Amino acid sequence: MAGVDSDGELRFTVERLGEVDSTNACALRGAATLAHGTVLLADRQTTGRGRAGRCWHSPPGNLYMTVLLKGLPPAVQRWGPGWLTHCMAIAVSRVLEGYALEPKIKWPNDVLVEGQKIAGVLAEGRWQGGQSPVVALGLGVNLNMSVEDAACVDVPVCVLAHALGQPVDRDVFAEAVLAAFSSAVMELERLGPQAMRREMAERLWSLDETVEVRVPTGVVRGCVRGINDRGALVLTDGDGHTHSVFAGDVAC
Repeated sequence: MAGVDSDGELRFTVERLGEVDSTNACALRGAATLAHGTVLLADRQTTGRGRAGRCWHSPPGNLYMTVLLKGLPPAVQRWGPGWLTHCMAIAVSRVLEGYALEPKIKWPNDVLVEGQKIAGVLAEGRWQGGQSPVVALGLGVNLNMSVEDAACVDVPVCVLAHALGQPVDRDVFAEAVLAAFSSAVMELERLGPQAMRREMAERLWSLDETVEVRVPTGVVRGCVRGINDRGALVLTDGDGHTHSVFAGDVAC
C-alpha cells in the first residue's frame, strides 16, 4: 500500500492549502488523484465540519488537517474503525503532553485540556462496492486563534498558544502529530488493543463517573468503565448491566 514503509510505518506527503471549504471535503473530492497518505493542511476553512453535522469554527492560526487513507491499516481493519479516531486522539494527546499539559480524551473524538476542547477528530469514509474504503481522517486543533475568535465557539475551548503564553508553529505541531499517529497505529498492530485500551483509560474523560450518552435509539446512562477491544465505550448502568456503545455523544 502506498504511503506505508516495509516496516509498517505510515508515511505522509503534505500539501499546504490556503482557504478551503473543508479539508475533509477536499480530500474526498480529490481522492481519485490524491495518493494514499496525502495530508491536506489548510490555513482556514469556510465550512469546517464536526461530528453529526456540527460546524467547526475555523479562523486563521489553528491546525486544520486531513489524512487521506485509501484502505484502513490492517490493525484497524482487525479491531474496528473506531480505532482510527482513537489513534489520532492518542497522538494529539501525546504531543500535548510534550508541552507539559494533561489532556483528556472525551470519547469518541475530542481532546480536552482542563475540561475545555482543544482538538476534535472527524473520520469520514466512502465505500464503493467491494473496493477498499477511502477515509478522510480530519483533525482540528486550537493552536493560535485570537481571544475574540475563541469567544465565537459554542463550547468552552482551550487555545494552546494561550495556555503556553507564546505562539505555536503549526507545521512543527502537525509533523509531531503525524509521527505520533503513525506510532500509535503501529503499536495497535504490534501490541493489539489491550495496551492501547490502557492508554485510553489513563486519559479518558469521565472515567468511573456517571454520564449520559446520546445514541441513535435514545440515551444510555451509566458509569464509564473504559474502552473495549473494538473501541466501544463501556458503561455499567444502575442495574449492573454492561453496555458497549459504538456510536454516540457523551453529554457534558
